[in-house]
Amino acid sequence: MTRSWIRGLALAACVVSTAVPGPDGAAAQEPTRSLHGALAEGLTCLDCHTQEAWSPLAEDMAFDHADFGGFVLEGRHADVSCAMCHEGLVFDRASGAQEECTSCHLDVHQGTIARPCSACHSVSSFTDLDPGVVHPADYPLEGAHLQTSCESCHTDDLGGAYAPLDRECATCHLDEYLSVPLVDHEELGFSTDCTECHSTLDFRDVAFDHFTVSGGFELIGRHSAIECTACHSLPDGGIPESPSGPEDCIACHLDDYEDEHGGSGFPTDCLDCHTPFDWDDADFEHASATGFALIEGHDQLLCIECHVGSSSETYFSPSNPEDCYACHVEDYEVRHAGTGFSTDCRACHQATTWEGATFEHAFVIDTGPHNRGCEECHAVPGDFGFFTCLTCHDQPRMDDKHSEEAGYSYDSPTCLSCHPTGRDS
Repeated sequence: MTRSWIRGLALAACVVSTAVPGPDGAAAQEPTRSLHGALAEGLTCLDCHTQEAWSPLAEDMAFDHADFGGFVLEGRHADVSCAMCHEGLVFDRASGAQEECTSCHLDVHQGTIARPCSACHSVSSFTDLDPGVVHPADYPLEGAHLQTSCESCHTDDLGGAYAPLDRECATCHLDEYLSVPLVDHEELGFSTDCTECHSTLDFRDVAFDHFTVSGGFELIGRHSAIECTACHSLPDGGIPESPSGPEDCIACHLDDYEDEHGGSGFPTDCLDCHTPFDWDDADFEHASATGFALIEGHDQLLCIECHVGSSSETYFSPSNPEDCYACHVEDYEVRHAGTGFSTDCRACHQATTWEGATFEHAFVIDTGPHNRGCEECHAVPGDFGFFTCLTCHDQPRMDDKHSEEAGYSYDSPTCLSCHPTGRDS
């Protein structure tokens, strides 16, 4: 028995033969049909099988399921056996219509989803789903909803049988709506449509009309940036001292007022000087409030240099902006005690620079031999009433020069009486 004859038997196994009369009347065997049913035209056994054995199939089959079967085998479909879809390996009879997934696959959604399976699933993996694609277009999953499992919302839908849900926020978030301690949503009549104030990106990112809800208190400036609990600090979300309106700053900022202005008599209307945008950026008109304009250097001083600590009581009480002596009496006494100089400091000094004194001396001292330090003539520190000419003008020389002058006396007052301009004549 030859090898080729054996191969012929192997191939013959794929057909069923029937006896028919031959031309000479003898019975002959004629193949009528494949065990796989009616094969597509042009398809032979050798397209899938080998001559060596019926099984396994040839490694490089010439059979293209898409060409002959009209259904592309890709993804997981390329890995399943023929018998999974073709019962009894009869290829002209598939388990179901190839356009309908449910002809082979159990509909785990039990008819609750009208869209075709391919709208959500792929042949690569039945469970590899894109939540943004899976959910209906009229209720897209956004923000935190993308992070939750399907069962978090579809609590009663088991095995993937996801029935449509009520899309109102309160369906899932009613407990949160009723239990917020900061703002009693139910008492205030807030809508159960959470999206009017909240977003799915961050539930705490609240956008609502505080002005309307609070009865006229608009959150602007620094008020818009602080946590709600900074004002609503009571356990029930209340405010310890409720302001009567947006300008009633003292209701919340009494402690701040006492720390900064206690005993000062300043008005408690903080907005007269401050703004809600920056507490430290005070727009305070000192001249209007005190009658003393901060000019020429005074505007560079710290408040505490004139005002006692936080009480804002002044160390001095000038009668007007030109009453320098009221504040600078010690400076006057140190420099001018006993001189008889005017206590109007501005007659010689400027507020911008104390040292830049400008005054009219009895005679010219800015040029000539008298252009020298004050202490050379005013030898007693701080007592400009005392002066001496004798330090520079020695007596022998002066006596000689005045030998013919009647009434000559070698003393400073006499010198000044005869020489009021500091000159010889």
